[in-house]
Amino acid sequence: MTCFAGMTFSVFCNLSEQQRSYTISTVFEVAKVDESPAVRSTACRAIGVLVNFPTLITRTDILASAMDLIINSTRDASLVVRITASWALANLCDSLRCTSEEKNVELSAGMTFQVVAECAMRLSKDNDKVRANAVRALGNLTRAVNFSTEDTSIYVTTMDCTNPLGKGTLLERVVQALVSCVTTGNVKVQWNVCHALGNLFLNKSIPIHAMPWSTSVYSIMLLLLRDSKNFKIRIQAASALAVPDKRRDYGQSFSDIVQALVLSLESLNSSELADPSTYKYMVALNEQLTDTCLHVLRLVEIQDYEQLQDFLSKKDAFLQSWLRSTSVAASEEIKDGSCQCIENEGTEGTSSNHIARCWIHKERPPRERIWYALNEKDMQVSIERTSLKRIEDVKAVCEKLICMYVQGKQTKQTVAYQELLNRFS
Repeated sequence: MTCFAGMTFSVFCNLSEQQRSYTISTVFEVAKVDESPAVRSTACRAIGVLVNFPTLITRTDILASAMDLIINSTRDASLVVRITASWALANLCDSLRCTSEEKNVELSAGMTFQVVAECAMRLSKDNDKVRANAVRALGNLTRAVNFSTEDTSIYVTTMDCTNPLGKGTLLERVVQALVSCVTTGNVKVQWNVCHALGNLFLNKSIPIHAMPWSTSVYSIMLLLLRDSKNFKIRIQAASALAVPDKRRDYGQSFSDIVQALVLSLESLNSSELADPSTYKYMVALNEQLTDTCLHVLRLVEIQDYEQLQDFLSKKDAFLQSWLRSTSVAASEEIKDGSCQCIENEGTEGTSSNHIARCWIHKERPPRERIWYALNEKDMQVSIERTSLKRIEDVKAVCEKLICMYVQGKQTKQTVAYQELLNRFS
């Protein structure tokens, strides 16, 4: 069973049809009836591997059987079985998401979603090792489902007396489960919540600005961004906040998000943040905060000036200095063409600058992982593209701030940002 759990897709493809059928039937049978929790756990891990294989994910009969077995195994009395079963569930949801994106197939919000979502929400109240996988499953599922289809069962108000999440639409309860895991889960659970919310924001069929839970979600993200001592969590929170691509998606939280991002950037280099255990992620956090802050500030509208006026006035010196240094650093990267290669697990010849912008989520199943093997020329092209993008972002932010200061008749600030903008001419 351990061999099946470690099987790669290339090995599976080289098996005969009879051998494949034997592998699948054996794994399914062992997961269902074996007396040993350790063996059942290994069988669940094997199922989690199999559901990643493209040739199987399109087989509805195998998919349905795997889903039933996984859900049943999540109710196992043994924690070790529930952990691997929840991992398999997250992999299954990720495969559904990949299939819907790669083949442009829309998954409607029907019974399959409801059954899997209910299972994942139940697991979100389990042990932290189970919850981390449950949260990942919810994130993958909410990204894959098309909520704008005629099938509106996802919006139907449900009341499950055995469910501690209680009453509400299924989507609301999913979001409530994610938010709850932030306040009660460990570091890995919190990281996965940030990743899941980023997936949720990527679903264009969900009108985020119209959702009653949007303010709560942004508040919890800002809480992690400001207060978490773990830099990896803060990186993922900042990354998720950069996903919405329209001003209206941020709703009433826009002003709070702008302020939190600027304050986080300003305080990043303070001595109290220099925790040795997370210091190695400081550069990456600075990169992500910079990208996210530029992204959000590009969306500023004139009507935001009233709410941001006092804050921008207090932080004007920092903003000017930050925008200037960011543009200078990006220009130097283009001119120098230098790339310092560092060793990184699963990567080869990848620059530290490139790694900071291309995060690889280890929790993703093997076929979803991206391995970077760039030669020096490829790395230089990548650096130039990201640096040029950053310069364009700085220019756009300066233009937006000039418009706001003109509206507020702030001549001094208008002139300062105009001079900064002229540097690009």
